[in-house]
Amino acid sequence: MHTLVSFIGRTRRPEQGYERIAYNFPDGAVQNGIAFIGNGVAQYTKPDRLVILGTSGSMWDQVIVDYPEVKLGEEKDLALSDSVDNQATTAEQLSEVAAALSETASFTVDLRLIPETPGMEQTWEILHTLVDATSGSDRLTIDITHGFRHLPMVAMMAALYRRTLDDSQSFSVDALWYAQLPPGAKEAEMHNIVGILALADWMEAIQHSRTTGDLSRVAELLREEAPEIAENLAQGSFKETIHQGTQARGPYRKARKTLSETTLPGPAGLFQPILEDQISWVDGQHLHVRQAAHARSALERKDYLRAALYGYEAFVTQLTREHHSIEQLDHHEKRKAASDAFAESCQGRSKEDPKCRAFHQLRQLRNALAHGDQPKHADVQAALHSPQALHKLLSEALDRLLP
Repeated sequence: MHTLVSFIGRTRRPEQGYERIAYNFPDGAVQNGIAFIGNGVAQYTKPDRLVILGTSGSMWDQVIVDYPEVKLGEEKDLALSDSVDNQATTAEQLSEVAAALSETASFTVDLRLIPETPGMEQTWEILHTLVDATSGSDRLTIDITHGFRHLPMVAMMAALYRRTLDDSQSFSVDALWYAQLPPGAKEAEMHNIVGILALADWMEAIQHSRTTGDLSRVAELLREEAPEIAENLAQGSFKETIHQGTQARGPYRKARKTLSETTLPGPAGLFQPILEDQISWVDGQHLHVRQAAHARSALERKDYLRAALYGYEAFVTQLTREHHSIEQLDHHEKRKAASDAFAESCQGRSKEDPKCRAFHQLRQLRNALAHGDQPKHADVQAALHSPQALHKLLSEALDRLLP
């Protein structure tokens, strides 16, 4: 279901009646002689439902002006005008108007009252109203031309919430319309600023990549505008997240080179410096340093499984690098041999050697968190019963093994 949400505000009623103007849409379509912009957007977008939100003092009688065939009756017409003038329109009155409009229009009309005071409690109430009014929708269009100045921000938050609630794959925000009317003009230009919602997608994708090291969401956002960069980021991210760090360098280097020669458009350009910095490690940073950074990032957000996994792999990578070439860092047998050799060197001195003790603690924590193994060491067992103790033990082990 496609729902259009519009807001209606309050202005001084002109003596000659409501001013009717033309609204010009970007594709050349024009809605002529419209008094209330929400009706014009509805005629243009043809929604299944039109939801109009306003206060008890909003110009509700202006909504009917665009539908001369709607007959409320002289008594109800006058009562609605008086209510608007006295800023005392009731939900019962709006229900009658909505029913009359729904019988005439090609879509269902829903008129709802919202609080006038823009405090936080009132803002939450408006958000709840918006969420309820758009329930069951899989497409949403919002007109933010009229209403209080804070309402466009509330509407955008509602759109983001609805998209999160209903899963962005099955729910879309088609447009955020705003009508720009120069002083004294008889025609308004319609602007669709829905692209600003892409900023939220980028913020979420960048935050995800910062906390997990996974750049796949960023890659998806670049598929259309920069497919080559997107593919290299996706390949590099895949290799890095499955601990094939040396194989991640090639795709990341290609992406980094292209990024240095390109200015990404739109919201991507705002995050380009952050993106370039996140893959700068390929120019010199050792793989174990990168893995250790992932481990500490996971620890900060209390993702103890990833902290233990990345931390242990980082130390094994460091051991492998000390005994073999950089090209062999992903070689399973070489990694196992390096890990076994260190474990053997620690035999009989795990209690006296802090590094050996940290190695056994980290390995047992990794096995316990990843596989459910029962750790042998009492301090590791104790750590699994307390988030504070687990955090402390992991932090100390990482500091000891990966200073």
